[in-house]
Amino acid sequence: MTDPNDLDVRPAFSPSAAATARGVMALTCERVAATLASYELRVLPATVAQWEAGSERPNEAELLALAKSLVVPVAQLMGGRPENLQDHRIAAGLTRPAICKIIRMKEIGYTRLERANKWRADEERTGFLVRALGLSMRDLVEVSGAAEELETLLAEAVVGRWKSQLPDITRVTGLRRKRVGDVVEALSTVFPEGMDVADVPRAAVVERFWGLLGDPVADPGAPGPWLLSGRFA
Repeated sequence: MTDPNDLDVRPAFSPSAAATARGVMALTCERVAATLASYELRVLPATVAQWEAGSERPNEAELLALAKSLVVPVAQLMGGRPENLQDHRIAAGLTRPAICKIIRMKEIGYTRLERANKWRADEERTGFLVRALGLSMRDLVEVSGAAEELETLLAEAVVGRWKSQLPDITRVTGLRRKRVGDVVEALSTVFPEGMDVADVPRAAVVERFWGLLGDPVADPGAPGPWLLSGRFA
């Protein structure tokens, strides 16, 4: 029978964080493997060593159990902030059935959205998701699959006519136009007009954009790409 964990992209994982956590607890790979067995997972000590070496990555069930075995938050073993819907859910320590119960959505529908990393739902379910996963506005943009578009829009805005990009940036982020405009205008003063958009340090611009906004808490009712007007199941 096919393992459902192998049907999906493996979650983010930090080999060094796992090795450090095991060292702090003074556990051998053999002991970790034995503890994982108590969660009905057959993992060899050599596999634990491969995870820490970075040559293999645990699947979702293994990662959740590993965090319990090492007595650390799941997010600590994932290294860095989650950037997609699956990793946000796993970082919160929630299985798919658990999150579906919280957001009142059928698992088949939620799974489709998670695999595409394109959250689409009404305000009520989006609110359930935001609270369950502790999402910021930036997180909500990312789990709706709009991060790459926003990155491109910001890169074009800071080296060109930023006002012409403002409607699309507002659409993608769901934020108020004036608030976004003030931040984008400030960013545009950093780069020389006419600079090649290919030379823009996109990741840095995105970080500065959200930083200047104060990394706002997600607003489930904001008119972003995630919001559907009707019911979704």
